Amino acid sequence: MDLRLRRRARFRYPPHNFDTRLPERSLYGTEDSVGIPLMPVTARLSKAFYDRFGEQVTNELVDWFNQVDATYRSELRELNEINFARFDAKLEQRIAEVKAEIARIDQRMISGLADQRADLIKWMFLFWVGTVVPILGVVLALR
Repeated sequence: MDLRLRRRARFRYPPHNFDTRLPERSLYGTEDSVGIPLMPVTARLSKAFYDRFGEQVTNELVDWFNQVDATYRSELRELNEINFARFDAKLEQRIAEVKAEIARIDQRMISGLADQRADLIKWMFLFWVGTVVPILGVVLALR
């Protein structure tokens, strides 16, 4: 299961606990470390939550959620970079193996074609000698 989905499921409350008329806090970041605009995090908590813990604690909780989200994003980014580096190394290795195999096949084809060419010249010589000798015999016999 995706880590974000598990995290969302853990902090999800039933819809009847939310009052949409309550204040909400939207936090917009400018950009993350690679220049991608951050998505807004909107936290709507129940009136009982605000009454029990107050505005300050609730805002600190939202800030903490944002910090946790940023941490998970950075860890995921690092993990993706590591996996991409491994994938890239494997891809380069396989490309090198394919190039080496193509070079071996090319060398076998060149040597095979050279052998075929030698055989072809040999058989052409035998054919022309085999053709010229009877023709010369006929020409000499008719003279």
